[in-house]
Amino acid sequence: MNIRHIIAIGAFAMLAASCSDGGNDTAVPRRKAYPRVEPYDTAYTLRQLPSVAFDANTHAAFTVKDSTEPGVSGADITYDRYGMTVYVTAIRSSRRDFDRRLDDRIERVSLNLGGARPTTTDIKSDGGFDATIFVCPGINTPVQALAADSVTSTIVSATLFSDAATAAADSVAPMLDIITRDITRMMQSLSPRP
Repeated sequence: MNIRHIIAIGAFAMLAASCSDGGNDTAVPRRKAYPRVEPYDTAYTLRQLPSVAFDANTHAAFTVKDSTEPGVSGADITYDRYGMTVYVTAIRSSRRDFDRRLDDRIERVSLNLGGARPTTTDIKSDGGFDATIFVCPGINTPVQALAADSVTSTIVSATLFSDAATAAADSVAPMLDIITRDITRMMQSLSPRP
């Protein structure tokens, strides 16, 4: 064995040692990994409830929910690929009950936030609704929206429920961004139905 072989073996040994993690037993890649999720296309379909119409992602399942309460309707928008669901509630009330019902919805948003401070975006829909979107990663309701049209006494709320609070922020951030975009589109396109 000549000196070149010894130098080459020594250099290889130093290189191999530098690739070590210093005795850390954590597997790389990590044992709990979040696969990249291919986002849905940005294609939208007009969806309707008895009192409102709005755009929703074409690729998400849209299921209308029955309600026994007069003037109240709802739908689930399920993003199977993301494991997340947006719950939409539309309330058409009398002018007399409008403020009380709007206060109830505002209280619900506040309770869902649990004291966390969201970022907010205000939107005026094409159909005359004033809406606010609340985004607060790290809680079970990371994206919420509330819209009201005092002319038709209609209130619409949309709430994303997920287990995002228990997941790593960087693993769910792309999905939350996509659903925030979709809820923004929903709020922008809201219009009352006769």
